Amino acid sequence: MSIQCVTMNRFVETALRAFVLACLLASAPAYSAQRTFVSTSGVNNPACSPVAPCRDFASAIAATSSGGEVIVLDSGGYGLVTITKAVSIIAPPGLYAGISVFAAQTGITINAGASDRVVLRGLTISGLGSDTGVIINSGGQIYIEDCTLTGFTFVGINVNGGGSTHVSGLVSRQNFLGVFVNSDGTAVHVSDSRLALGATGLALQAGNLDANRVTIEDTFVGGIRAFPVSAGTVSLALVDVVVRRSTSIGVQLVVPVGTAATLNAVMSRVAISNSASNPGIQVDSSDAGTVTVAIADSTIAENTEGITAVGADTTVILSNSMVARNTGADISSSAVFRTSGNNALTGRGAADIVGTLTPNPPK
Repeated sequence: MSIQCVTMNRFVETALRAFVLACLLASAPAYSAQRTFVSTSGVNNPACSPVAPCRDFASAIAATSSGGEVIVLDSGGYGLVTITKAVSIIAPPGLYAGISVFAAQTGITINAGASDRVVLRGLTISGLGSDTGVIINSGGQIYIEDCTLTGFTFVGINVNGGGSTHVSGLVSRQNFLGVFVNSDGTAVHVSDSRLALGATGLALQAGNLDANRVTIEDTFVGGIRAFPVSAGTVSLALVDVVVRRSTSIGVQLVVPVGTAATLNAVMSRVAISNSASNPGIQVDSSDAGTVTVAIADSTIAENTEGITAVGADTTVILSNSMVARNTGADISSSAVFRTSGNNALTGRGAADIVGTLTPNPPK
């Protein structure tokens, strides 16, 4: 065989290999890993591996397989992100993982699937002219753990959809609303959290909300507000919750006029104090819906009034609680107010009771 033929055969073989490789690369799926990494010294790339981390959350999530994790390697800011699949973003204890959110931006947007689980852990999300820190539009189970949200002109966490949202270890400061629940089909659980220096700590407009071991302080509209705006049932449960130093109402449970909604609330071991110009608890059906509240083992003290209940379709049940040292009446009711007879009422010179209480002895 001549040298020319050998050279030609090698050329054809090399070209064929290159063609086959190009075809394989073109048909291969995008790279994804179960675990990816971000670092302040990283450069965005398709792998986001420990030795070649990415610079921001958005690039790392793109490289992460469904159900995978994005791990923060060192302290720094990692940018806005939209999440559309099951994924976890984790900043280990001792590291600062920040997201700065400027005007017309949202820190984290969650548009995940109905069975997807999304976890946010150890993040600090700061509003710098923005109205929203985290918005949940869809997803299966959302977990927000040990995160800090500050400075949002509308809401720190806006639950606008999804199956269930679990918030624990939250620090919310200077957000107009700390956590806002606005979806009929969702349940929100808030535990071991502190919300301060906003208009309202927890706001419930639709759906279900329960809070356990939560402190809300220094608010100027209401510590906790439940105000359904459409027909349907809204549920609120508070256990081991402290609400103090609201310049307005401590806990407000109101069905607005013209809204045929049902609002059910349960409070156990709740302490509400120092509501400067309004009641510790305000319950009002406004003759537009139905409000039922059961309060047990709780203290409502040092407010302008203790508990006010208004509306023919309002029912308050009070058991084993202290309503004490409120400036006005401890209990003021034009609604159905049932008491088990084991409550302590003591005022500061004003009448303890305005209205009528209905005995509701234990059976």
